[in-house]
Amino acid sequence: MKRKQIFAYTSVSLILFACFFIPLLSKDRADSMRTTIASTNHPADLLFVQNLPETPKTYTTSQIQLQALHTYVDGHIKKAEAMLSWSSSNTHVATISREGLLTLQDKLGQTVILVSDGTFHDRLVLERTDEKSLKIIAEKHARYDVISRMLANMSVAEKVGQTLMPSFSMYKGQPFREVTPEIANMIKKLHLGGVILFKDSLDETKQIVQITDALQKTQHKYGLFIGTDQEGGIVSRLKHGTNMPGNMALGATRNTELARQAGRVMAEELLSLGINLDFAPTIDVNNNSKNPVIGVRSYGENPQLVADMGTSFIAGMQETGVVASGKHFPGHGNTSVDSHVGLPVISYGKKQLEQVEFIPFRQAIKQGVDSVLVAHIAFPQIESTTVMSSQKNKPVYLPATLSPKLIQGLLREELGYDGLVITDAMDMGGITQHFETVDASIRALNAGADIILMPPDVEKVSQGMQKAIMSGAITKERLDEAVRRILSVKIRRGIFLREQLLSVPTLQQIAEKSITSPAHKQVERAIAEQSITVVKNDGVLPLAPSPEQKIAVIGSRYTNEMTKAIQKYHPDTVSINISYQVTPEQQKEIDRADTLLFFPDATPDGLAGVLHPVNHLVKKEIQQKKKRVMVISTRNPYELTHFPKLPVYVAQYGYANASFQATADILFGKLKAKGKLPITIYDTSGRVLYPYGHGLSVLK
Repeated sequence: MKRKQIFAYTSVSLILFACFFIPLLSKDRADSMRTTIASTNHPADLLFVQNLPETPKTYTTSQIQLQALHTYVDGHIKKAEAMLSWSSSNTHVATISREGLLTLQDKLGQTVILVSDGTFHDRLVLERTDEKSLKIIAEKHARYDVISRMLANMSVAEKVGQTLMPSFSMYKGQPFREVTPEIANMIKKLHLGGVILFKDSLDETKQIVQITDALQKTQHKYGLFIGTDQEGGIVSRLKHGTNMPGNMALGATRNTELARQAGRVMAEELLSLGINLDFAPTIDVNNNSKNPVIGVRSYGENPQLVADMGTSFIAGMQETGVVASGKHFPGHGNTSVDSHVGLPVISYGKKQLEQVEFIPFRQAIKQGVDSVLVAHIAFPQIESTTVMSSQKNKPVYLPATLSPKLIQGLLREELGYDGLVITDAMDMGGITQHFETVDASIRALNAGADIILMPPDVEKVSQGMQKAIMSGAITKERLDEAVRRILSVKIRRGIFLREQLLSVPTLQQIAEKSITSPAHKQVERAIAEQSITVVKNDGVLPLAPSPEQKIAVIGSRYTNEMTKAIQKYHPDTVSINISYQVTPEQQKEIDRADTLLFFPDATPDGLAGVLHPVNHLVKKEIQQKKKRVMVISTRNPYELTHFPKLPVYVAQYGYANASFQATADILFGKLKAKGKLPITIYDTSGRVLYPYGHGLSVLK
């Protein structure tokens, strides 16, 4: 049989198969079959990712993992992995492995790296001018403008989908622990560009890699952003792995290299679990002791400290391959209202922002932060536009998330940021109390946001935004601009589909190796040991109790962790966990103890928990002066304002296990206290009790 006849018979067979057999299948299987046939078109080209304009062109490491991708006729791309051959024209400058790992050698000069799949090929020109850096001399050709081809082949629905990043947490009242067919179909139907995961979706390692793997498998053209809020410290979504002490602890170390290592470690663990976007770091300057939502999530009150620590963290995270997000622009550190439950209004204008809040954001932008998350905060001196609240029936100022003046005017034009802008969660009270969800999403996109995070009723929002495009309420140019930025970040961080999928057991093995890494634990311990701050010590520390003396650890939380750490030094230590009131049995234990170590119960501002029974006990024991009384702060150090006569006060800044052990080591004189306050502690009249930078050393 001739080749033309074979081709004709094959073509007719495929047509008959598609026309007559597929309709007989169930709807889901038929849709899946059509999708498979539609997406099995052959590659149209092979490109080095490093030749694309969206990727970095200078490197300072001795090894670089090069990547190639296949482009397809319909505009989508996939990571090329099968049957690739690599070569280097000058192995004295750099060698290349069969897996595409480039290793620098002793000589300076140029080398040309070739990659081929047998049909297509590409070349990458590398120049090494000194021992510390390598420069890519990018090829200039229309073939590398993959994003324009992607946009040209996308429907309006696909483009709108890229801008939406919902949460399926407690979807229909159930924890989101697996990608059900219903959720998978919704992601496909709406062409969603990303999903954010919360603690209810992130249990043990196997379950996490299963859910992230299943999420990526819902895509047949574009990679999916899979994000979470893994800040470290008090905002940690992962239940396992390295538990970093958090930002204010890092601020207390003043060690930018530790901040970089923290970003790198967290990124490695997230990436191993299939999470490629982290809504971190918080680069708000916490200069309001009554702030109910930021507190120890900030690096401190000094703008330059926040800038230095934040940009170091960003560098560590992004060089590892995870998208970082500086938040919460224009700055959430000087609010007294939590935007989760209301709309904060800031009375000052641009001059104050330039002197404080903008300093970390400017530095992060200069560093090349992938994304900036914008807060639901109103700044009437900058954005005076008011709208009628949909629920409160009164005028409210436009928050930053919906404000063209704040996003386009300040962030884009004045600060010069051209990266990805993401709204804070659109289901927060700062938005839902005043704006209808579709209206808010349209306003956010028109204001300059590129991703709408956690819109309530994402299907309704998708439909509403598509109608807005068709009516001209959102211009096609604005939509394309947003999608271009999204795709640019996805390419830069390697978030695209793979031709060779790894099995879940393999993914689990990779993740387990990362989250149990001894090197990662060393970074956690180093931060803890350098952060603990002894704020006050009236001759009590270091502790040296006699064997017959008893220590009681008292609080509403974390008493067991601290007790275990102290028992390594003094076995006769008891944990007393108080919920609502002190029981008679607990009071007897307290009376028998010689040393009382308290964890006061307080909200993030360090003030609102004064009425808790633990706090009453602290004041009572201080007044009686019969026992050694110590307070360990696991939240904001501002708590000391309410206990000025306290003999010993230690700021721990969080409740990582390594921090409890470091505190115990300092209390008993094994470890020198090195932490310095990253904030100022005032008394109730506003007088400085302990200044920024204060910290005592305690050794035997």
